[in-house]
Amino acid sequence: MHKNVRFGSEEIVLVSCSNLIKLKRVGLIIQAIASLPENIRITWNHIGDGPEKDKLYKLAENILSPKENIKWKFWGYIPNKDIEKIYQKIGPQLFITVSSSEGLPVSVQEAFAMGIPAIGTDVGGMRELIIDNKTGFLLQSDPTVEEIVKAINKFYHMLEWEKEEMSDMAFQIWDESFDAKKKAKDFVKTIENL
Repeated sequence: MHKNVRFGSEEIVLVSCSNLIKLKRVGLIIQAIASLPENIRITWNHIGDGPEKDKLYKLAENILSPKENIKWKFWGYIPNKDIEKIYQKIGPQLFITVSSSEGLPVSVQEAFAMGIPAIGTDVGGMRELIIDNKTGFLLQSDPTVEEIVKAINKFYHMLEWEKEEMSDMAFQIWDESFDAKKKAKDFVKTIENL
């Protein structure tokens, strides 16, 4: 993985990546995007599949499609090995997850590996990754639509250099603490030194 986020556009390219199941609360993301001010142009991409797909697609069709400032796409299931290629293709500037339960989310680690800051709920190990206003925005564990809108809106209105700084911090956290190749080498060294 490598950092390649591009800022400066008048549009936010937002991405989420999760199974489409109740505990991921993707419907909240859809409601928040629909509630954004009309002057904010946004393209939202969701990667992942699951039993809630038809219901969520219908919700997005009903409340996002009528809005001229919003584009959206459900990509369905993408194997982990292809996530980086998809991210390079769509060029996300911001990752979002509003899950009600997490461990240490790989989806956020993958985003950070590419320098994509994140909005996420304060559940599980999320605060080990998302440092509020530094690597993204940490929401309450059970956020309201308004709280999610506020975070997206805040990111939209940041200056380009502020977004770059947030991107750099997200990448740095991944590079220093979550890069599996580095961690494997460190582990081997530790074992060899025993």
